[in-house]
Amino acid sequence: ANSNQTMDKYLKILILILSILIPVVASLHSQSQEYKFRHLTTKNGLPSNFVNSIEKDSDGFMWFGTTHGLARYDGYDIKVYSITEDSISLINDQVIKDVFEDNVGNLWIGTQEGGVLLFDRVSEAFISFLNNPNEPGSLSNISVNIICQDKEGALWIGTDGGGLIKFDHTGHKFTAYFQEPGDANNQKNKVSALFEDQSGNFWVGTEDGVYIFDRLKTTFAPFDLKIDIPEGKYKKVYCFAEDPSGDVWIGTHFGVHEYVPSTGQVNNYLPSELDESYAQQNSRTRISNLFITSIVSSHHDNQKLWISSWWGLNIYDMNNEEFTVILPNPNDPASLASSQLIDLHLDEDDQLWIATRDAGVEILNTRTNPFSQKLMTVPGEVAYFAAASFLMDSEGTLWVGAIDEGFFEYDKDLNFVTMHSKWEFDPDKPYNNRSDCIFEDSHRNLWHGFYQWGLILFDKKDRSYTEIDLVNTAGSPEPQTFDNILEDDQGILWLGTDAGLYMKDLHDDVRAPATVVRHDDLSGARIIRLFLDERNNLWVSTRSKGLFCLYKENRDSLRFVRYPLDEDQPGLTGNFVNALCNDKHGNLWLGSDKGLNRFNYQDGLFEPDSNFNRNYAGIIIQMYCDDSNNLWIFHASRGLMKYAPDAHNNNCVKIFDTRDGLPFDKYNTIFSYFNSFYQSRDGRLFLSGAIGTGDGFFFFHPDSIRDNQRIPKVIITDFKVGNEETILDSNISFKENILLEYSQNFFSFEFAALNFIKSEKNQYAYYLEGYEDDWIYSGNRRF
Repeated sequence: ANSNQTMDKYLKILILILSILIPVVASLHSQSQEYKFRHLTTKNGLPSNFVNSIEKDSDGFMWFGTTHGLARYDGYDIKVYSITEDSISLINDQVIKDVFEDNVGNLWIGTQEGGVLLFDRVSEAFISFLNNPNEPGSLSNISVNIICQDKEGALWIGTDGGGLIKFDHTGHKFTAYFQEPGDANNQKNKVSALFEDQSGNFWVGTEDGVYIFDRLKTTFAPFDLKIDIPEGKYKKVYCFAEDPSGDVWIGTHFGVHEYVPSTGQVNNYLPSELDESYAQQNSRTRISNLFITSIVSSHHDNQKLWISSWWGLNIYDMNNEEFTVILPNPNDPASLASSQLIDLHLDEDDQLWIATRDAGVEILNTRTNPFSQKLMTVPGEVAYFAAASFLMDSEGTLWVGAIDEGFFEYDKDLNFVTMHSKWEFDPDKPYNNRSDCIFEDSHRNLWHGFYQWGLILFDKKDRSYTEIDLVNTAGSPEPQTFDNILEDDQGILWLGTDAGLYMKDLHDDVRAPATVVRHDDLSGARIIRLFLDERNNLWVSTRSKGLFCLYKENRDSLRFVRYPLDEDQPGLTGNFVNALCNDKHGNLWLGSDKGLNRFNYQDGLFEPDSNFNRNYAGIIIQMYCDDSNNLWIFHASRGLMKYAPDAHNNNCVKIFDTRDGLPFDKYNTIFSYFNSFYQSRDGRLFLSGAIGTGDGFFFFHPDSIRDNQRIPKVIITDFKVGNEETILDSNISFKENILLEYSQNFFSFEFAALNFIKSEKNQYAYYLEGYEDDWIYSGNRRF
């Protein structure tokens, strides 16, 4: 009976834990889907996955203090400084607690049992400062927790039992300040956090709480967090930060505390795991964990704080006074890899660097991802679909043709409304259920071209469907699919099919049949693309008969001008044109299976864009122009591309993939889905995922994508002779001359741009004076 009672108690506890965790984890997972992390671990060269400190130096290198040595990262490679017999950079303690760069570029290292180290960048050696009881002015304690510098340039060191230490640069002497002299075990002498606020107050965090240190009087004054910490709870302070309004934030072993200098108020933020009455009395919102390790303020969002804890990453919105928590998701390799976070560093590019206890370093781009994903699924069902076509109508409703499943309807906020299936109104016809193109005419009628079925008129009000008959007097085969629908300025609906061009006068009965356009070349031709340019000329691209234009003045006579796609027509490359668009300068651009062309209206000639075609040959599926005159190109092999024709330099083309925030980079690139790239009325671009992936589609506005204009510093990182490592008398980055023997005539330099946002996509050029005549553009090759 006792055993059963015990089991019953544990069962209740387990059920209680699950009832709490399951909804919380589900909620947190939904909140964290948009955050994609990159990971640096021992697999990338880190000496340990236990990282205590992160610092970015003035050159742009990232430094990581780990439990197995110091590591430097240049965006590509990790260089480790640790104890080895042949090391010229001997570190006398493997456990690095803190890494700090002062205002003149010196790198200071705090170790667990090896005192303070000063790193010499030129020699890559370390100067060690240790405790020597027989030497006045030596370090009072070799266990160093934190190093910082005040606005006057003084260096301060927090130790684990040696009090607060000030370093004299002139005499290389250390002065220690104790709250309880002679007692190394006293918690007040264990300094774990240091900070100077914008008012000049010098904050000292200890294992006994918070103090403000008067540097003139050298006295400590306790700071009241205005919260009764229960007996037995740890009072240790781990970090300080200051938000843009001047409020000081304090991370402790008992939650987060905000000090408002203007009012003297202290706001306490605690997790919901505490007793509810206690939490309600002392906390206005909930943070994920009591143990808060680091806090940084966002550069681009003045109302956002990033807070690391022993249970996930917290984002605090100061406007709404709400926390969002990001936790690991075992099913997502791009999610946060660890819940135990130790240190944060936010660089000038808004990249958040996270030191973890067991997963190395996590990297997160904190700027909002401009690409939003929409999964095509019906609520309550498990099937996921891919898009074949898009249309945003005049009311803001988004209609999406689903491959093999009719079409989806979304409201103006892109919330799912319903799915329309062909089987709803004609279940007996054994035809495909794919809407290949969707169009709204000037009368707000909605038209659908279905694959292997025909043309459908959809009444949005009464949700009714009407199949439109086709009158074919040209003797050509009956159409199996409609790929293009558009309306010209005369109220004529033009229909591109796999069996020729059809037209329909919208001034007549809207349900009247559409008639084929009788033309020697167009009759029976597979129409790939219809396009109405800004001069109201109708362009018709075919699969095998070339390109046609019905100029506005020839509209009544239906006299098409043919531009054959062969060598007889200079400039027009490719066998068929898939994409046409006008730019903001009035140019007509054409994308074919062999590249990009521009049409000159004055002389009627096509000009290949050699700048683009030289490097990005292949099939252009569709393209659009944004308000900044950039061409957004859907390329069969390259995916999503942005081309700036006005740039005329090597930065004019940008290729986007998942490293840029795309939710996926597998697309429908076969001819049946040429309408799966679409530009809506408001300028947004929509692009579908590949069939079978369940990725749905993503969308973005070109204006939301900002190029990184900060040019990173380029550093020479390595030098080899005969393809072998060469030991120099100083760091290659600081060398001005290298003397070689005449026989050492095969050598190489390696270099890196210290940019950590998709560093693998950095493009380089080099020039060897006296050897080469011009710059060599080497792409992403770095030697």
